[in-house]
Amino acid sequence: MTVRPYRAGARPSPGQLATGFGWAALTAAGVGVAAHALTRALFYVDLLVPAAIGVAVGASMGWAVRRLRLARPVVAASLAALSVAAALSVQIALDYRAARAARAEEIDELAHLRAGVGVSEEELAAAREAILAGWTLAGYARARIGLDDSGRFTGTPPVLGRRGAVAISMVELCLALAIACLWSAQVAREPACAICGTWRVERSVGAAAHGIARDLVMHLVAGDTAAAAALLEPPDTREQVLLTLLTCPAGHDGAAGVLRVSEVSWTRRRRLALRRIADLVIEAPDLDLLRAALAEESPA
Repeated sequence: MTVRPYRAGARPSPGQLATGFGWAALTAAGVGVAAHALTRALFYVDLLVPAAIGVAVGASMGWAVRRLRLARPVVAASLAALSVAAALSVQIALDYRAARAARAEEIDELAHLRAGVGVSEEELAAAREAILAGWTLAGYARARIGLDDSGRFTGTPPVLGRRGAVAISMVELCLALAIACLWSAQVAREPACAICGTWRVERSVGAAAHGIARDLVMHLVAGDTAAAAALLEPPDTREQVLLTLLTCPAGHDGAAGVLRVSEVSWTRRRRLALRRIADLVIEAPDLDLLRAALAEESPA
């Protein structure tokens, strides 16, 4: 009888990766277009828009991870990071196109006013082309990031200066990446069946007194299931250790599966919070010992 920590499933196949990259590209395009439309209809809010992008990408990629059965947190987080970077790039490209069109309209209006003061159409057209020639996507992206503080593309120099603008841009990027990557990795970290790749279903095993979670995991991994079972006492407060079993819905795990050890404890704000301690691959005999101990200690 052995109990061991749960490890991620098999490596994704080339087909899974290709589909994942395709979905990441579709997600990036959709989120980028939505972010551009939202900021055009309303206005851009620092940190809020990148956070919304991270949430949208994380939710979309989390759904894809489940559908594709990508039980590798690193792979899921990498796809989410690529999707976030692409979504921000799409948003900047669309913002650049709109800003350039608005600038062209301003130049045309000025040209219309100057046409009646002795300036030829050829000179106005040449001046227009010269001004718009400097309106490149690379230059606009540098201005959005904060590397260009001349105010040429944004109308006014950044209030916080170049360093402050660059720092805010880095914080926004990291915020979007953190939300999306952590969301996707968390979904991929959930135990999946090693045979069919389907995510396991969680069922309750029992609850024990608070404060034994780490000792319980230590004894189980060491192979001393009897000592682990001896730690299981009924909880006497709302703080407790929860034991749940995750099994394949198709029945590939049989009577065994992945034992999740979680701890319910009070936070500094006096709120009960659930924290996962460990996921352990457990066999039926060890699981039966734990269940028997919980049944003996439970009140009649």
